[in-house]
Amino acid sequence: MITYLNEKYNEEFIYAGYLEPAANQTETLYAYPRLLGNDYGRNTVTVKAAKDGFTDDYSDRSIVDYAEEMANDFMKDYFDSDQVIAFFKVNACDIKKNEVVDGDFQWKLGVSDIIFVNEDICNADQVEEFAVNYAKWLYEHELDGRHRINIVKDMDVTQITYGEISDIYDYDNYLGFYDFLFDSSKKNILQCEHLNGNRAQHDYAAEEYFNN
Repeated sequence: MITYLNEKYNEEFIYAGYLEPAANQTETLYAYPRLLGNDYGRNTVTVKAAKDGFTDDYSDRSIVDYAEEMANDFMKDYFDSDQVIAFFKVNACDIKKNEVVDGDFQWKLGVSDIIFVNEDICNADQVEEFAVNYAKWLYEHELDGRHRINIVKDMDVTQITYGEISDIYDYDNYLGFYDFLFDSSKKNILQCEHLNGNRAQHDYAAEEYFNN
């Protein structure tokens, strides 16, 4: 399986894990490209055995990076600030970058994006307005997934790395989050939050949410 990757992409891949074939398990290898590194799992490539050889998801990485760059550009323009950053991790992908036309992902890419924003530009009272505008942007580009907006204080978010995300949740600088996702029909939005010490959950019709 490693040889398959090395030869197909003409670069070196590093072994990261393996699942043996079983009754309900396809033989699967996990690896990452040496040049990119593992990046705490974000660059993991999955190879699976198929009837006529192997399949892999390495070609999906470019489209996730493309979507992440688009979202970050939108957020920085929205706030007119660099104190916001989004990290994307792919959940599901059935589209290649060259199939994206005018930024339309056709609901064929699903991501988990983790966003950090400094309270100087988006505090707990402002986050829903931002989330609604971001949801409209996602809907316009038909980009699926779960979206978590984390508010921090006294931090330069441009210095945050993907690997330290879980640690930040324990910092005193961490103020809370606002989370939302489209349901499978894309007609409703499921939303939850933990802000100002309070937790809440809401279900909205998409049009109702967009009009908030």
